[in-house]
Amino acid sequence: MHSSKIIVLVFNQIKKESQSKELKKEEAVLLSLKATIYEVLGELDNALPLYNQALSMQKKLDNKKELSAILNSLGIIHAKKANLDQALDFFSQALELRKQLNLKDAIGSSLSNMGIIFRLREL
Repeated sequence: MHSSKIIVLVFNQIKKESQSKELKKEEAVLLSLKATIYEVLGELDNALPLYNQALSMQKKLDNKKELSAILNSLGIIHAKKANLDQALDFFSQALELRKQLNLKDAIGSSLSNMGIIFRLREL
């Protein structure tokens, strides 16, 4: 095979993979949005598996910013369901990612959420 054909084949494969990755990113975002809608409607049991799916996809895509948002949302759902230990775990994971990314407002949000959980544990 000529080197030009190899280059074209490699380029086409890279293009195909990048398109697939973009579709996966969009699919993960859509899952998160769908989960958020369920959460807003108070249908936490419907939101939870969707957030978990989106979390798994974002981990594979290594999208730390979106991961931190999903982890935070999972913490909120678990807090609403009175699963305080799980909520704290998710908020802690979100906080660590947000520190890595230096997302100051999001760090503040994570710390605030954790503070609420600590306060609820005392009641």
